[in-house]
Amino acid sequence: MTRTPFDQVLQRLGTDSIKWDKAALALGSSADGALPDQSGSNLLLPLSLADMDFQTAPVVVAALEARIRHGVFGYTFAGDAYFEAITRWLQRRHAWHVDRDWIVPGTGAVPAINLAIQMLTEPGDAVIVQPPVFHPFAQSVANNGRRVVLNPLRQEAGRYDFDLDDLQRKAQDSRARMLILCSPHNPVGRVWSVGELRELVRVCDAHDMLIVCDEVHCDLTYPWSRFTTLAAAAPECLARLIHCHGPSKTFNLVGLKASTTIIPNPKLRERFVLGLRNLNELFGVGTLATHALRAAYDEGEDWLAQLMSYLEGNMLTLRDYLQVELPQWRMTVPDATYLAWIDCREMGVASSVLKRHLAEHARVVLEDGAMYGAGGDGFLRLNVACPRVTLESALNRIRDALRQRPLQAS
Repeated sequence: MTRTPFDQVLQRLGTDSIKWDKAALALGSSADGALPDQSGSNLLLPLSLADMDFQTAPVVVAALEARIRHGVFGYTFAGDAYFEAITRWLQRRHAWHVDRDWIVPGTGAVPAINLAIQMLTEPGDAVIVQPPVFHPFAQSVANNGRRVVLNPLRQEAGRYDFDLDDLQRKAQDSRARMLILCSPHNPVGRVWSVGELRELVRVCDAHDMLIVCDEVHCDLTYPWSRFTTLAAAAPECLARLIHCHGPSKTFNLVGLKASTTIIPNPKLRERFVLGLRNLNELFGVGTLATHALRAAYDEGEDWLAQLMSYLEGNMLTLRDYLQVELPQWRMTVPDATYLAWIDCREMGVASSVLKRHLAEHARVVLEDGAMYGAGGDGFLRLNVACPRVTLESALNRIRDALRQRPLQAS
């Protein structure tokens, strides 16, 4: 079998990685405060937090090395090349023409979502989220003194859909001001169809609700699906759209804080930038982030194609393994993302109990589905963005641990 750069097992311990260096916290510490042993067969394998155990594209590394050699890292602004790289990428990959003026450089989707809530809604307003969903959405709403309103996804035979009837009812609340959309959806992996997106926009239009659309996983769509950005699916939404995008997930750059927010409506954008610059003093960009973004978008597509081929292989490896070795775990292969949403409810235990059991006895860390809100308990989220040998080792550990130390259904 031909090896690829994605097969290289990297040493991430000792790099201040939240995913790896804090993995031992899943087991707690001993009475003297020491963390569990992280050597040899005791090494925890975290298939959890949504970053990849792969080096980024070589063109990105080369661009960063060249900028670092310059040796001066003063105050930086986003120049023409930054904006042009973004607009070209969105036009080329997603058939969306974005005006430069719409783009607001930033550090991440979650900060942008928090700022949108702060500046474009009022305390006590209702903000709709669609669980099970990326947990910072609801946290951001509550932490900013707004009311979280749930519009749970519907699930049938492992497939998730919008519950548009429920959304229509929730949108009738006179204080409903905003909906936060995850597209593609984290953690369930759905790529929403053009028809679904148009229907969702129709409801938001009818009730004058803003749409914060998180599309940070959109460039990680598999060949069996077709992603359409919300702006292209329903152009009538542009007046109410706050769009979150960036190369962080696609090119494994989350630590560089390279992100963009796209707001076509000038009044909304003015309010957003007012909070960014004057209220929270967050205006500005990181020198290395801008160079990484430019290199990724202008020169990284060949690497991305290779990445998606490898992730596809990992996702299908996981599917096949579960069918044979862990049939009580069920998954629908996602349309996008490197995150598998696994239904473990047949085991009859809370997902928090199962997660702890696997951390202790399999030395594998997964994400507890309950943290994603309504409908998440009994599920685990598993990140396949790692060398295949790591994935296979983790799966064998899980199988052996469940056979040797079976859990009792509660």
